[in-house]
Amino acid sequence: MFTQDEDEVNWNLYWSSKLNVDNLLADTSDVTWKQIRWSDEGEATVYEKRRIKGTFLENMELNEFPFDYQDLSVTVISGLSENEIALENDDIEISNINIQFFICSLSFSTFTVQIDIPQNRLQLSFTLVLTTIAFKFVANQSLPKISYLTYLDKYILTSMAILCCICVWHAIVPVINENFDFEKAENADRIALALLGTAYVLFHVIFLLTIYLEVCDYFHYVQHKFLR
Repeated sequence: MFTQDEDEVNWNLYWSSKLNVDNLLADTSDVTWKQIRWSDEGEATVYEKRRIKGTFLENMELNEFPFDYQDLSVTVISGLSENEIALENDDIEISNINIQFFICSLSFSTFTVQIDIPQNRLQLSFTLVLTTIAFKFVANQSLPKISYLTYLDKYILTSMAILCCICVWHAIVPVINENFDFEKAENADRIALALLGTAYVLFHVIFLLTIYLEVCDYFHYVQHKFLR
C-alpha cells in the first residue's frame, strides 16, 4: 500500500475484520469508512470507523427498580474465527488502577521522614489523600451514573482507607515519642510500616485473585453458552 489516499485503495484486496453489531435490531443509517495512519517508520495501520443509527436490543436490569439505571450495550462481533483474528490491549491508554496504585504506593515513602517532624509526614499524606479524592472525581466523570460500586470504585476506596490509616498513624507516633522514648517510637513506626505494607500487598493479591476468578467464570459461561 503506497498511497495515503483511502479513496484510491481497493479494500476488497486486503484483509478485513468483518465486524458486525450483534444486538442491532434495525438500522436506519449505517456508514462505514476506513482511514490509514502512517507511523514514522512508514508502517500503515488501517482504522475502520462506523456511524450507526438504529434500534438496539438491551436486556433490562430491574434489580433496583424503580431507582434503576440502564446502560446500553453495543455488542461487536466478527465473522472470522478465533484463528483469524485476535484482540489486543491498547498499551497507549493508561489504566486508572495503575495510576491509583502509584499514588497509594507513594504514601509509604512518608515513613522515611523522621518521626519527630510529624507535620511533614502529615502534609505529604494529606496531599496524597486529596490527590486520590480528585482522581476519583475525574474517574467518575468518564463513567455513567450507576447505583453500585464498580471494581475501580472499590479499589480507589480501599486505597483511600489505607491512606487514611497512614495519616492516623502519623498523628499517633508523635504521642508515643513524647510519652515514652524515641527508640520505642521508632520501633513502633517500623511495626506499623510492616503491618500497613502487608495489608497493602494482601489487598492487591485478593483483588487480583478476585478479578482473575471473575474473568475465568465469564469465559466458562461464554463457552458453555456457545456449546449449547
